[in-house]
Amino acid sequence: MSIVLVSAGLLQTASHPSRSVITEYEAASIVAVDSTGLVGRYTSIAADSGGSAHISYYDSANGDLKYATNADGGWALSTIDRHGIVGWSTSIAIDAADKVHISYKDSTNSDLKYATNAGGSWVLWEVDTEGNVGSSTSIAVDSGGWVHISYYDSTNGDLKYATNAGGGWALNTIDSEGDVGGTTSLAVDSTDVVHISYSDITRGSLKYATFAGGEWALSTIDGACDVSSSTSIAVDRACKVHISYYDSTYDDLKYATNAGGTWAVSVVDGVGNVGTFNCLAIDLVDKAHISYYDTTYRDLKYATNADGGWTSSTIDSYDDVGWHTSIAVDRTGSVHISYYDFANARLKYATFSAFSVFELTNLVAGSNLVSIPLANHGYMASTLPGLSFGDAVSRWDSATQAYDRTYIVGISGTAYDFDIEPSWSYWVDMVTAKPIELVGYEPAGLQVRTITVPPGGGWVQVGLASLQTTWWASDLVDMYTDGLLKMVSRWNTDTGTYCSYLADFGMGDFQLSPGDGLWLYVEGSGVLSYEP
Repeated sequence: MSIVLVSAGLLQTASHPSRSVITEYEAASIVAVDSTGLVGRYTSIAADSGGSAHISYYDSANGDLKYATNADGGWALSTIDRHGIVGWSTSIAIDAADKVHISYKDSTNSDLKYATNAGGSWVLWEVDTEGNVGSSTSIAVDSGGWVHISYYDSTNGDLKYATNAGGGWALNTIDSEGDVGGTTSLAVDSTDVVHISYSDITRGSLKYATFAGGEWALSTIDGACDVSSSTSIAVDRACKVHISYYDSTYDDLKYATNAGGTWAVSVVDGVGNVGTFNCLAIDLVDKAHISYYDTTYRDLKYATNADGGWTSSTIDSYDDVGWHTSIAVDRTGSVHISYYDFANARLKYATFSAFSVFELTNLVAGSNLVSIPLANHGYMASTLPGLSFGDAVSRWDSATQAYDRTYIVGISGTAYDFDIEPSWSYWVDMVTAKPIELVGYEPAGLQVRTITVPPGGGWVQVGLASLQTTWWASDLVDMYTDGLLKMVSRWNTDTGTYCSYLADFGMGDFQLSPGDGLWLYVEGSGVLSYEP
């Protein structure tokens, strides 16, 4: 654990640590991926570990299942299945080894089919051939590489589910009460629990099924509207569920989540007739991203709650675009959207940066005092990326003037874990020097940190949730109210000493840098507030 020794005797010139940031919300890049014939319906997209896109889609002219990827730089197109009319209702997933898995409907034989290149070359399977099955497929791969598929049984009006987790394919009817499952979406959480959203056509409601505790549990999430099409499901790091769906009663895009403990339903976009062909993805900091079609203006739209409330924007408005949208967000924060250009009968693709990537580049083996300048990052000590066995993260409690929590990677249990909070800083003690790459959102609005110290004063660890590069240590004096700020100190990793600014004497001022961890000595509890 790091020890704090700050005094006027340590006053010296500060060296500036190296930091880099990639600006968020870069302009969208839009390309036509395949314009040969009538192609692009039933698109589904996934991003691999390197951020490359993989798209499955239907070739209407030839009745084939096709696949496109930019994994090697340019777009490579291939036909996966041309046996009959195949490729309706495609859904794609990428496993931990970056292998591709696709579920789809064989319309000639009314079967559910599955294709994968996990063995090196493409292999095709007939998964379910009982009746007219395979519409509205949705696929996911669990941590063991096993495949899970939800789909609609048109013959019986049932929601069905298939998995090869036991070796061979096992088929199950999940819900058969009325006409259910016309639109399905499936996700698998980090504990390999299966979650399915689907429409109850008979009752016009949104339903949800999950397999936990050895049996399927079914529930109605929204019964106050007509949900006859377009549902999409995703799960976050805490295994909480997020669902986007189209309310055809009011022509709205809606969203439901149990992230708060109970199900909450909200309208994402209610301007015009919007929300058909919606698809939802959850990013690495548990923010939602939805692609969808605006029927009123015939545009591709995108919505996110990254800044707290929902904001929506038009991504592509050229002719009639945005049918059959599918969305993925990779680990660097890039959003990938595949969609069908109805006016020109082609497959299109849009990509843009959804959030910021911030890198702490000057970390050394030993003690580093750092903060995270990005907002809504959602990190805990255990989930700070880049840390390895033996690295430690420590937190200072200004009220007790002591370290109250230390988490050691690979050693500490969950009871020692803690949230990484805005306007705080932390000691990160590393076994070997290495950078830490962080993702989040640029902070906006007034940032407020309430500080409590013992009577008479004490030391406080802070960081600024800001990418501002023009502030100096002396600027913090006016940011602190109700108490007096007497000293600002920063740890210099190059020299292993502190540099300090003494407010009473105006001595030793130094420029602040995003990602700095700072010590403040304050007389009296107060509030640190600033516009980022």
